Amino acid sequence: MFERVLTKDDFEKVYPILAQSFPETEVRAKEDQLALIENECYHLYAIKDEEEKRAV
Repeated sequence: MFERVLTKDDFEKVYPILAQSFPETEVRAKEDQLALIENECYHLYAIKDEEEKRAV
C-alpha cells in the first residue's frame, strides 16, 4: 500500500531511490527535495516492505 512520505525519517529511506531513478540533471538536491515535504501541495508516496523497515 502506498503511504505518503511525511517525515524526515521516511524521506531518508526514500531519497536514495529517487536519486537512482532519475538522471543527475533531473534530480533535485536532497535539501530542496526535503523542503518540499513540508509543502501541503507536494505529495511523495512510497511503499514499505513487509517488515516496514524500509521504503521500496
